Amino acid sequence: MFSKNESIGVCERNSENPYGRINTNEPKYSSVFSDLTRKEMKGLLNYLYSSKKLNLTKFKNATLRSNYLYLAERFMPSKAAVLNCIDNGYSKPLRETHVVLIRGGDRKPNVLEIVVGPIPFPYGHRLFPYRPQPILFFQRLITSIEIISLRLKECVDKEFGRALDELYRGTLINCGNKCLDVGLSAEVPISKSEEKSFYWYSFHQNSDYKILRPVDFSV
Repeated sequence: MFSKNESIGVCERNSENPYGRINTNEPKYSSVFSDLTRKEMKGLLNYLYSSKKLNLTKFKNATLRSNYLYLAERFMPSKAAVLNCIDNGYSKPLRETHVVLIRGGDRKPNVLEIVVGPIPFPYGHRLFPYRPQPILFFQRLITSIEIISLRLKECVDKEFGRALDELYRGTLINCGNKCLDVGLSAEVPISKSEEKSFYWYSFHQNSDYKILRPVDFSV
């Protein structure tokens, strides 16, 4: 139990802790289950962004048609390898990472899961086991890159801009201080055979407590 005056730690970033309050320092006694360290993260990123085959774009510069990093986490070794280390004195399994890549820049866009290692100085990667690879592009998870594009805003404004301004006193573009913001969004798959999906966007007025000011309009 926490005392009344005891604060609960928050995973926040600052100049001293770019990864938040997660301990990314090198542990004194390494464990096969310990999280990625700062050194391992840097080594992983150096490998990924230097690979011509992967051809990755940094997330801040990525578009829907880019290849970019979506997720990186520890790839846990097999139970047999861990037990051999603990019970039979075998060497510790190599530390590796599970990486998810959104590959919108490929000739046939897809989602690819790979295992990169050994860290902190990886020199190769292989396909992630247990699941068929690659994953169909329309099954990808939505990111901030796809929340809503300027092109879509322009299309909506062209068709409904005047009505939105009259009904809700705001538009999506060229709106000054009367803008409508994107609220919730959800992916709506069509079918696996068509390899397509729709995104459903709702809007709200851009003002204080905006979540309490939804607009009865969705696309």
